[in-house]
Amino acid sequence: MLNSIEAELKLVIAGNHDLTLDESYYRSPNKRGITSEDHEKAKAFWLGHAKSCGVTYLEEGMHTFTLRSGSTFTVSNLRYRRC
Repeated sequence: MLNSIEAELKLVIAGNHDLTLDESYYRSPNKRGITSEDHEKAKAFWLGHAKSCGVTYLEEGMHTFTLRSGSTFTVSNLRYRRC
């Protein structure tokens, strides 16, 4: 679906239900059957196939992008941590 969208930049950020993309979750005792293989397959999809279709998966951190117009912007994708 994202491949069919005509846009200069396509960004994806994992949400709170995308547990296979959360490495710390699948390593926890409450992992609900998610394995390291599930995690690796999910990451490989977003960092491999999706990237080849022009979709950028943003992992945790700060990401700066420059558009064709020369405009730049930064996206902060920081993990929510409970106190």
